[in-house]
Amino acid sequence: MADSPILRSTNPKRVFCKNQDTKITNITTALNPDVFVVAADHSTPAVMGKHSWHPVPILIRAQFAKVDDVATFDEYACMRGALGQRSGVELMGLALDRPEN
Repeated sequence: MADSPILRSTNPKRVFCKNQDTKITNITTALNPDVFVVAADHSTPAVMGKHSWHPVPILIRAQFAKVDDVATFDEYACMRGALGQRSGVELMGLALDRPEN
């Protein structure tokens, strides 16, 4: 099983993504931005090895952003998050939403 083409192709991707967690924490701690968004322009499931129609996860860190109990940043966890599934055209409104607006 360890020699599976799927595991070989996903392992570097997993390592890369795990390393980004620390980088995101460092960036948000150092800069303390009003809004910080992590998103993708398309889904590329490792199993398929190409762009797909699948939803992409999004992370929004802001003072007035909804907080949920999602602890991981992946497609399945994010679908259960407070934002649910939304159209990409809604992103800027969500990211810049504030009580005074």
